[in-house]
Amino acid sequence: MTKREIILIVAIVIVVIGGVALVLWKLPSSPSVAEAAKSAVPPPHVPVPTQATAPEPDFTPSDEYPQLSLKTMSKDEALKIYLDRSRKDEKYDWKVALNFYGKVVDENNQPVVGANVHYSWNTAWVPGGSLFADTSSDGTGLFSLTGKRGKILEVTVSKEGYYPVEHGNGRLIFEYADPSSPEWYEPDPNSPVIFHLRRKGEGAKLFSKSFDVPLNQNHPQDRINLMQGFIKPDGVLTITSDTSKHVNGAEAFPWTVTLSMGEGGLVETDDQFPFMAPTSGYTSTVTMDMTNLDRSVWRGQMTKTYYFYLPSTNTYGRMTVNASSSLPLGFSYAYNLAPGNRTLEPASK
Repeated sequence: MTKREIILIVAIVIVVIGGVALVLWKLPSSPSVAEAAKSAVPPPHVPVPTQATAPEPDFTPSDEYPQLSLKTMSKDEALKIYLDRSRKDEKYDWKVALNFYGKVVDENNQPVVGANVHYSWNTAWVPGGSLFADTSSDGTGLFSLTGKRGKILEVTVSKEGYYPVEHGNGRLIFEYADPSSPEWYEPDPNSPVIFHLRRKGEGAKLFSKSFDVPLNQNHPQDRINLMQGFIKPDGVLTITSDTSKHVNGAEAFPWTVTLSMGEGGLVETDDQFPFMAPTSGYTSTVTMDMTNLDRSVWRGQMTKTYYFYLPSTNTYGRMTVNASSSLPLGFSYAYNLAPGNRTLEPASK
């Protein structure tokens, strides 16, 4: 290789190295690890979310009040203490100790095991003003709630396969603070509150229907075809209202609704579970009568339940009529589809 060729090669190498250096110099530099970590931190003005917590009670355990007892003092004495404490402490009602003892039994007064018990009570310490708890009855049907504070405890008892016997669908209310309340309750573990459940039977296939009977001043009578469930001129049941005017304020006035059967008859019942129609005692006409004008007993609405029997089809059924001085009239009924069968409990689904 000549000297001239060596010089040319060296010049080419220098040019290449210079070009590479120029390209690298123009590229943006990468951030350091510290700078990368710093850029990942949110700006100071961005709030960091925190988990919400329920507000703490604004009283200490020493502020809890034991329940007053009408077993050791008169109602007047207890009421005087209650009013005095309420004036001094506006949250007195919500600081009274809640304790409850109950027992669940069936229609034969036998313990019901595993019944569902739901508690609800008023409180001034949490949003919404209510607290809840759930438990179940033990092997002897017993259950209890202790160590709580609040006002107006609601207790609901239920179990799959049973009807609640207590009114309000198995719900009862208990008051602990105000001794003048009709719901006043003093807990006693030796005398639990009894809740009744009725075991559901096999039941039967029933035809049932509900509708309003559009009686009015100009149309005081309608007939109902019980087998078909329609208001029809050929209906065996005739309903007649003598209402001549609607309720006017506090005014009391006489009104009646009469039910007449073209065949068979009706028997009134006040059974909460009208599930077995009687074999006798039916009468062709019954009257829902509110002719007593004594304001203490007069009312503008009345609900009655009747068994009915139709001999032509050997059909047993029951009907509930919600009659009032303000029409129309509410009517619901059901009958056993099997001739001669008196069972009126609906079949369990």
